[in-house]
Amino acid sequence: MDASSLRIFKFDGTNFHAWKFKMQMVLEERDLWEVVSGEIKAEQCVNQLDQAAYKTKSRKAKAVICLAMEDSQLPLVRSASGACDAC
Repeated sequence: MDASSLRIFKFDGTNFHAWKFKMQMVLEERDLWEVVSGEIKAEQCVNQLDQAAYKTKSRKAKAVICLAMEDSQLPLVRSASGACDAC
C-alpha cells in the first residue's frame, strides 16, 4: 500500500483510540506490528541477521508512528529508542 493512498488523521491528542486502531492496521499491513506489539523482542533475535532485521523494522515502525502525529504530540515519542517504546 502506498503511503499517499492512506487517509489517516494525525494523532492530535484527542483522537487516540481511533488513531491507535488505524495505526495498528497500517503497521500490520507493512509487516511491522510484531515489533510494536512486543510479539517479537530484540532479545529473541539470536543472530546478527535477525538483530539487523529487527532494528530495521523497529526504525521503520517508529517513523510511521511519528509521521502520523501532530507536531504538538511529538514530545511523547521523541526520546523513544524504538517503535515498542513509542507506543
